[in-house]
Amino acid sequence: MPTADVIATIAFWGLMVPIATYVFQNVCSACGADPPAFRRSLLITVLVTAAAFLTFDGIGYGIVKVSSDTIKLDLPPDYGYSNWLREPLYLKWQVLGLIPMIGRLLPVLVAVCLAAVLYVLILTEPFRNCIAILAIQWTINVVLMALLSFALSNILRFVGPGQPTAPEAAQGPGAAPASPEARAATRPRPRRGPREPGREMAGKQPSEEGTSRAPAGLQGALAAHEGEGTGHGLREQLHALDERLEPYIGPIKEAAAPYTKHLPPAVQEFLDDGGWLLVLLALVVVAAFWLRAMGRRFRRILFPRKRRSRRRAGEKDSPLAIDLDLVGDAFTDPGPQQITVRGQPGRLRMVILAPSPSYIGEMSPDMADSLLDWLQPGMGELLEFDQPRKVVWPRHPSLDRFVQMFHKLVRIPESPGRRTPWLLISGSTRLGRQTVFVGLVVFLDKTDYKREIQVAKEKWNEVLGLQKVTEPV
Repeated sequence: MPTADVIATIAFWGLMVPIATYVFQNVCSACGADPPAFRRSLLITVLVTAAAFLTFDGIGYGIVKVSSDTIKLDLPPDYGYSNWLREPLYLKWQVLGLIPMIGRLLPVLVAVCLAAVLYVLILTEPFRNCIAILAIQWTINVVLMALLSFALSNILRFVGPGQPTAPEAAQGPGAAPASPEARAATRPRPRRGPREPGREMAGKQPSEEGTSRAPAGLQGALAAHEGEGTGHGLREQLHALDERLEPYIGPIKEAAAPYTKHLPPAVQEFLDDGGWLLVLLALVVVAAFWLRAMGRRFRRILFPRKRRSRRRAGEKDSPLAIDLDLVGDAFTDPGPQQITVRGQPGRLRMVILAPSPSYIGEMSPDMADSLLDWLQPGMGELLEFDQPRKVVWPRHPSLDRFVQMFHKLVRIPESPGRRTPWLLISGSTRLGRQTVFVGLVVFLDKTDYKREIQVAKEKWNEVLGLQKVTEPV
């Protein structure tokens, strides 16, 4: 019969992987990248996470092996990477913290860069966009992992199959936290308060008597290192700062103790080793952003006319603003073919191009004919007869931003709610690995209430078409 630890692990990852996939799709969409399908997103999430973890784990193991003599960490003679791979992640993080400067920074930096490069190759987006996607995605995933672990730990306490044993309670994701004495062996920091001579001798007795009573593996080496009392200046300064702030943070710890005791041991160790400072700092940042948003909302309520007039003046003064009332219908006769929008014929009056962040090089209005042929074969010939206005806009960060500016700056003469012959069509297309944002303005033969169409997933052939022009009898 599987233990509570196995059930909790299977349930945790069985729920977390689909959640992380859904987060990845939404973060890609929010950052202006085209989100892959769910199956492909699931594969990307698993492979990139595994590659980043193995990179972090392998580099961390190499750093520990190379620096073990320098930091006086006595690893067992037969301790290899297979042993390191099975160690808890929070224990590895504590050991890497013994190595100043590069111990934690280098593995994390290389793993993040590798994951970002993989996103660049898979999503065909710029490196800065992939870094933003990676940072937002992993931040949300860490928060969701903590919440899911907290929920599973409380559920298994009431409906789990029996009470776990002591080793399972110390290491299982759904078990109760270990005692402070057991957790102190995995934290490379001095204990609070002065040490008693008797306690120091008691801490040294296991190493003097032999290794039979000392914990095996990485935890035993870390416990022995803790008994030596070695440390670094920066860590000692952080501990001294933590000691000075303890009278102020102590009441917060006591008030949150009924809730934090259900968290995993790694999270409890993080909070005890100065994590409360980061939590309070994060709350201050969130409160500052919330107050800023509330201040803006109050200003909009108190000064609506002034802000509205400034916004209208800014739109009027924009050099990209286009008034379709000045463009008008085509003055030339149609050619042998005419553009159609979902079966309705019209005349093409404007083509607006804008490079995306992934586009390399410069764009010119002369690219409009070849681009239209790429969207719909034969559409480039319309430029000779319809003679639309061709405009190139500056680079836009995402498709959503381009669509927003396209609908905002291209003004339809008829007021909203009235029938109009003007129709704004926007979307994107890929030229190899480069993305171009496209906006088309069509003057239909019949008026309609519909004013805007956004082409989804570059399916221009489902919106645009061509038909032969019939000569009047």
